[in-house]
Amino acid sequence: MVVKFVTMVIKPEKRDLFIDATRENQTNSQLEEGVAIFDFYQAKDDPNKFILYESYYSEKGMEIHMTTQHYKKWKEAVDDCFAAPLERVYFGDVVKDINDIQAQVCPT
Repeated sequence: MVVKFVTMVIKPEKRDLFIDATRENQTNSQLEEGVAIFDFYQAKDDPNKFILYESYYSEKGMEIHMTTQHYKKWKEAVDDCFAAPLERVYFGDVVKDINDIQAQVCPT
């Protein structure tokens, strides 16, 4: 699994456009074979702050997502919506790594 959190701060006057475009992208992204989760959240204390929580079954799934028409359409639509640079954080599957270590330390 590959997990990505993207934090976005949006210009107030672009918020509605951003929400509409991102919901459309979310709907289409959730249909992709390589996507496990594609959620979209708005901060409770700041109406212009959002996160995308994306989880892919593999790196390849994430790469394929970024080549889809709906992603390209979203990227173009929201290009001028951001009030600050995007913050991206990537996570990997810790349990898988622990299992690999245990297999090396305690072979059966």
